[in-house]
Amino acid sequence: MLQAHLTRFDREFCCSPPHPSSRQLTVHYSVLYIAMAMAAGRINELSQDPSGNIQLLVSLQQLLGEVAGQPWGYTWLPPPAIAALGNLLHASLLRSLGKGPLAATHLLAAQETVEQQLAALKINLEATEAELGMQAIWQGRIYCHLRVLAAEQQVLQALGASRFAQAAEQLAALTALLDRFPQMLHDCVPATQMLLGHYAHSLGQFSAACAHFKAVLASDATPLHDTALLAAALSELQADVGPAGLRAATDLLEQRGLTELPHVLSLPVHDRTAALVCNALRAQRTGDESNARIQLTKALKAAHAHLGNTQMVAQVLNLLAPIQADKGDRSGAEQMLTSSTTLAKSAGDLPTLLTASRALLRVFGAGAGEEERAGKQREYVERKAGELAAAVAAAQAAPCHAALLSWRPAAKA
Repeated sequence: MLQAHLTRFDREFCCSPPHPSSRQLTVHYSVLYIAMAMAAGRINELSQDPSGNIQLLVSLQQLLGEVAGQPWGYTWLPPPAIAALGNLLHASLLRSLGKGPLAATHLLAAQETVEQQLAALKINLEATEAELGMQAIWQGRIYCHLRVLAAEQQVLQALGASRFAQAAEQLAALTALLDRFPQMLHDCVPATQMLLGHYAHSLGQFSAACAHFKAVLASDATPLHDTALLAAALSELQADVGPAGLRAATDLLEQRGLTELPHVLSLPVHDRTAALVCNALRAQRTGDESNARIQLTKALKAAHAHLGNTQMVAQVLNLLAPIQADKGDRSGAEQMLTSSTTLAKSAGDLPTLLTASRALLRVFGAGAGEEERAGKQREYVERKAGELAAAVAAAQAAPCHAALLSWRPAAKA
């Protein structure tokens, strides 16, 4: 609709080239459209160019170059901030789509833009809030927030590639930044606590993960509450595979009606997918394999068709494959696990890769005449288990590890 208005605007003003305000509106439209598409789970509508970049975001950077020297008819965000935000959105999308190296280039571009603007404004983020002064904070607040968003993307990139020690260092720097700027960056705390929870969960520290997720539930970040609750429920299920874990997860989900399928299907697609996985795991724990399969199939469709999230696709395939094998479809289970292995290997996602590899070993072990394949698979599983153990140990040995598990934000004055 906005694009139609922009075209009409140019036509009525008979401008050639288009009126500058039209270009500026198009820049802002592009950012908002991408952000809304991501939030709505309409990633499949975003076309990619031959190199794998999102075409609309490539066009955004080109437009910014065209209007950079022109006076802006109204104020939304400074052009450098829009450029950085566009690159951050691009990095987030490409990471989700399993294009880590390409995502890294856009993340680096965003970081460079933010650092340049902070330097131009003479804002030193190594200082404290009191040392910086209110005027500097006011002038550079958007770039300070963009710096946090860039740090969040760095952490997600490291966690997804099983670089846990690197993620620990980045989280330590991020939490230190929040501690130095408790007023200005207060709104960034819940998202950081979500990252800390994911970090702890990745290392098998499920109690610490739950504590971080529940801290988000206690915050005023209402849009994150369902996400945090679902993450906490998953941690409870992982922490205890018996009745206690099932009860704890169910109690959490029931707080917000997330055990009821009609309500689950009304959630935003990201939370809907996570809720379907949570409830599928609950169904499996109670022996209801049929219900688990139905919910996992829905989750797989959402992860693939709407989110384009390759990590989620691989993880759901890992859950579906054993159900398929138990039904006697060993070939179908093997295909699912092979696909999961390919996706996880490409991303460097060792936990997902190891889960798929162990499930494949069980499939091979159950088949007649599969001794050779099973033997090779066993060696592969042992090698990957060693790599994962080393990655976890490296993070646990980091000086900041214990502090990250127990971090709480400074009290807001």
